[in-house]
Amino acid sequence: IRLMRLVKVLEIMKNSHNITKQFSKKLAIDAGTERLYFCFLLFFFMNHIFACLWVLLGQGLVDSQ
Repeated sequence: IRLMRLVKVLEIMKNSHNITKQFSKKLAIDAGTERLYFCFLLFFFMNHIFACLWVLLGQGLVDSQ
């Protein structure tokens, strides 16, 4: 069963790489621009995570008083 799950995951990863390649090809995005978009996406995602943690921390401190 684990081997079948591993095969499924590998197929999904293979397909996602092809999808990314086709997306970049259609939009004519070079590697530098793609890397820049990824950095912006990562920055906003991390910003979101830290904001959620900040709110949870604030709620925890308020509830404990």
